[in-house]
Amino acid sequence: MAEDIKEDAREYELSYLISDPNEAEGVFGVLAECGAEVTAKGQPMSVRLAYPIKKQLSAWFGFVYFRALPESAEKISEMLKVKPLLRFLVIVSPAKAASREARKPRPAEPKPEANEPAALTNEALEQKLEEILK
Repeated sequence: MAEDIKEDAREYELSYLISDPNEAEGVFGVLAECGAEVTAKGQPMSVRLAYPIKKQLSAWFGFVYFRALPESAEKISEMLKVKPLLRFLVIVSPAKAASREARKPRPAEPKPEANEPAALTNEALEQKLEEILK
């Protein structure tokens, strides 16, 4: 059963803005409570906001990569809505999604038809044009 959960788990990225760097512990608490496995995290860093969010002109930006089931990721989003975060965003990790796409088999290129004319060179095209214009 545990192997099934690991197979169905996806890699997610959570980015967040907080007004105090100590509020990051609340984010990690939600992840732990939902059974998410944190694979990487960045230290929150101070950033100047492009526009005020909840009357704040600066905030602390942090991010976390984690593995979880899709249902758990939805639960994490719902639980973070009640936390004192300025903003947050949970997405499927782009790097992992791209590698998953790369592993998918691609459809075979269509073979050229036997009666399809071969590509012409510039000289052959110029000769054809001269014949047509005469």
